Amino acid sequence: TDGAFAAGLVETCGHIAAAAFPPPAPRPAPAVRTAPAAADVAVLGGTGFIGSATVARLLADGRRVAVMARSVRGLGAVFDHPDVALHRGDIRNPADVAAAIGGAPLVVNLAHGGASGSYAQIRAAMVGGAETVARAVLERQARRLVHVGSIASLYLGPQPAPVTGATPPDPRAEERADYARAKAECDRMLVEMHARETLPVVILRPGLVVGEGTSPFHSGLGFYNNDQHCIGWNTGRNPLPFVLVDDVAAAIVGALDAPAIEGRAFNLVGDVRPSAREYIALLAAALERPLRFHPKRPTSLWAAELGKWVVKRLGGRAAPLPSRRDILSRGLTATFDCTDAKQALGWQPVADHASFVARAIAVHAR
Repeated sequence: TDGAFAAGLVETCGHIAAAAFPPPAPRPAPAVRTAPAAADVAVLGGTGFIGSATVARLLADGRRVAVMARSVRGLGAVFDHPDVALHRGDIRNPADVAAAIGGAPLVVNLAHGGASGSYAQIRAAMVGGAETVARAVLERQARRLVHVGSIASLYLGPQPAPVTGATPPDPRAEERADYARAKAECDRMLVEMHARETLPVVILRPGLVVGEGTSPFHSGLGFYNNDQHCIGWNTGRNPLPFVLVDDVAAAIVGALDAPAIEGRAFNLVGDVRPSAREYIALLAAALERPLRFHPKRPTSLWAAELGKWVVKRLGGRAAPLPSRRDILSRGLTATFDCTDAKQALGWQPVADHASFVARAIAVHAR
């Protein structure tokens, strides 16, 4: 065989694929509609996994919703609803944020700013974007801002006491990966703005969000060298802080109107918490695939990362020193007590194991 034969074979395969699997008719992009002054809630970054579930929940409650996202193409049917107004924008742009909020008294920020590169670039996008939204909320005198962050802002390695909503962001966040470090800074910045400027903010920190509409191969379990093998962050025996996406949406809607919760933070972790081993076994059964979980020791993972760091440094590349604390936090061995969220938000996450498995895992077998 030679290159010409290979090129012809690839072309033939392309023709076969086009004939066997014709592309679906493209869904037209929803019209970008200006948010009415009477919008009840503005949802920034509202077209993603959690955002779609939140918008559906708000519409079911009879609320009019203004949604802002960087792209409004290829959206689900829920965004065609007449009570949804779409805005194309970026949370780093004050004019975009102000236009999306309009006169809405309630704001949900699900956008993270979207950035990569150096920590300075990631921080500017994530923390800077969160501050832009907070400033717009103050300027437009909105009644409440619900900022949806992540449990990644907390230290989640071994510790003696359960983690609650009152647990502060990781005090050694500079030792964490860039995403977790920026999330911790976001939380601290918003709490400080509440104290200094009476920002009416409530912070929600979802755990490992699962359900229909996202990949079942969650990075909270480990990293994947392919979809069949999950390399665990630890031995995989500790309960993990899973939460269904519909339960997160319910908590967000509950936080919009719950009384006297400004300045507080709540972790959103469900009552059904399988370990990494259990989750992979359940997923393998549902998908009828030979999925495997490979347990690891955090120290061995750290040593491997140190080895990669040495190679990079010898090659003249700048790279942060790998942190054992970050690897321990990724293992999620901390325990969670979400009683405060249940009481303050009237939150009732799914507690039945079979129901959780059906909605978090078996749904991917369809």
